Amino acid sequence: MSSQKIELRSGRLYNLIEGDAVVPPEQVVELYGMIVGDVDVQPKGKLVLRGMVAGNLTVEKGGVAEVSGMVAKSIQSGGGWIDISGMVIGSVQGDMSSVKIRSNASIGGNPR
Repeated sequence: MSSQKIELRSGRLYNLIEGDAVVPPEQVVELYGMIVGDVDVQPKGKLVLRGMVAGNLTVEKGGVAEVSGMVAKSIQSGGGWIDISGMVIGSVQGDMSSVKIRSNASIGGNPR
């Protein structure tokens, strides 16, 4: 049984989305709601996370994520640009060359 990811479109999202999701190229998504699943940000896609991702967040090379909300698991950097000022319950892994962790961020439950 395969599950298809939900493709997010540009705009502000305030609702609850159940299932894994993807931010495709050329889409800018501001998430104020919650995604119960994993989220992938593809090249040329952008996620502004002010709400919550209840799974993992993966940012591919060429993708952008601004995290001022919460990621309940981990962030995986595939070379995309990531700016974290919110909370990541798990860890931040992968290519750290384009990851900025701000002083007010909390990673792994530990404030910086």
